[in-house]
Amino acid sequence: PLNYIDFSRAREQKCLWDELFPGIRPYFALKCFNTVEMIKTLWESGCGFDCATIREIEDVVSFIGIEASESAIVFSHTCKCRYDIRR
Repeated sequence: PLNYIDFSRAREQKCLWDELFPGIRPYFALKCFNTVEMIKTLWESGCGFDCATIREIEDVVSFIGIEASESAIVFSHTCKCRYDIRR
C-alpha cells in the first residue's frame, strides 16, 4: 500500500476549524498518525496533542522541543501504570 499525505490539507483543515470553532484548540490523537512531519505541521498550525502513552509524549517533546508539562499535551489514556502517573 502507498499513503500520500498532503500536509497543506492538514493546515487548511486547521484554518477551517479556527473559523468554525474560534478560541477552541483541537488536540490531535497521535495514535492516528505520529510522524515527525505530521507533528510539526500540526504544532505550527496551533494544534495540541492527545497522547495515550509516555512514548507518544516523548515523541512530541523531542520532535518539537516543548516541555511535557505544557498545555499542548493531554495524557488521555484511561488506564495508566503507576510509573506513567509518577512520571
